[in-house]
Amino acid sequence: RQWQRNLWYILGRQWIEYQTRYGGWRDKRMASWIPRPVTNKCKETVQAIRAMFTSIKLSVNVRPNGSDPKNVSAAATADEMSPLLHEVHFMNQAMSEFDFWLCVCGNAVLHTYIDYDIKHGEIVITAETCVECGETSPSNEIADAGQKCPSCGGQEFTPAVDPTTGAPIETRKPKGIPCTIVLSPLETSWPQSYSRFDDLPYIIRSRWRTKRYYQAQPECAEMIPKITWQKSPAGHNLNLFTSLGQANDLGVGSNTYTEGSNRGGAHEDGITEHEVWMKPTGKYPQGLVFRVLGDSQPMVVRLENEGLPGPMPYTDAEGNPLFTFAHATYEHVGGRILGSGAIDPIITKQDALNRLDSQVELCLSRTANPVWLEPKGAEIQKLTGMPGLVIKWNPLTVGGNAKPERIAGVRIFDGVSLTDLVESLQNFPASV
Repeated sequence: RQWQRNLWYILGRQWIEYQTRYGGWRDKRMASWIPRPVTNKCKETVQAIRAMFTSIKLSVNVRPNGSDPKNVSAAATADEMSPLLHEVHFMNQAMSEFDFWLCVCGNAVLHTYIDYDIKHGEIVITAETCVECGETSPSNEIADAGQKCPSCGGQEFTPAVDPTTGAPIETRKPKGIPCTIVLSPLETSWPQSYSRFDDLPYIIRSRWRTKRYYQAQPECAEMIPKITWQKSPAGHNLNLFTSLGQANDLGVGSNTYTEGSNRGGAHEDGITEHEVWMKPTGKYPQGLVFRVLGDSQPMVVRLENEGLPGPMPYTDAEGNPLFTFAHATYEHVGGRILGSGAIDPIITKQDALNRLDSQVELCLSRTANPVWLEPKGAEIQKLTGMPGLVIKWNPLTVGGNAKPERIAGVRIFDGVSLTDLVESLQNFPASV
């Protein structure tokens, strides 16, 4: 509820109220003649903070853990590769998105992993036959065994061919690339009974995948007939996240956008993916990673390339599983993992500024504008207020007292200067 409100305020949709009956935010029911101005100080505040974060250049300084030559060499290599890894993972773009979620929702998660999407290309793995035992093995397994046959340890091989066609035996697999992505709090979930992120036993990453994606992935093609496709995610958080792609900065749109129930994939079938990353336990000493499709009829995904389901795919130098998630909060709140955002304290002031602007516009349109006083019987056809307007009236009516006259508008404030009041409200982020 709080994240959804902040997102709509950033997008300029601020005349909203929460309705418990519908479980979401809706436009306030107001008369059509009431102005609804928006002076978006929330967005200006986020822009200022993000500009400050962008000016900070992140870097690392790798130091050897001891005087051993191997440690010194490893540290020097890592220190030199740091700028390259920064570019490979597109960290500038990632941190820009990270700053947005951190300021608006107060929470953001970084996830580092290897992406096996087919869009990155394929690698061809040839097979070789051992001369001694005749066993055929992929070349990557032979390389992992130290350029020896995994079965007998032989070191002489010949290219393996298909006995029926005579063509070389090859295996094509998607090329995996390392990447670091930013996950919003709408895409992640965990048990709220823990007060520290490091104590979490697992984390769930949710995402919406279209049918087109499964048709493009070779390993997913056989799952397509078994999936019950949907038009939108069933979960409220993910539904809100997918609807942001069709929102704009004008603060306009139907109520379905405001409620977060917009059909993010209304024109294309898709399915919700829930990927669970579980830390090591007694039953799973290397951790567990598995992916579930759908909400009403869940189905476990089995992918050989990604090793799903299976243990955590990444380990450190000592073989310990790595939990490749990092969580950050903008403002820590004691006793809970989730933090508060940068614009949470100024929402009430933003509402006050909008209400004041609305009242000012209403007063200007009703009392501050000058009007014409037209006595009865003056025989004036129409007063338009146009420059050079010629007004014809009958001076003989009512004893010559029927002359039209202009009445000036009434001042909105007689005591406090309205300009000073508006300027003081517009500068409230500096005082906060």
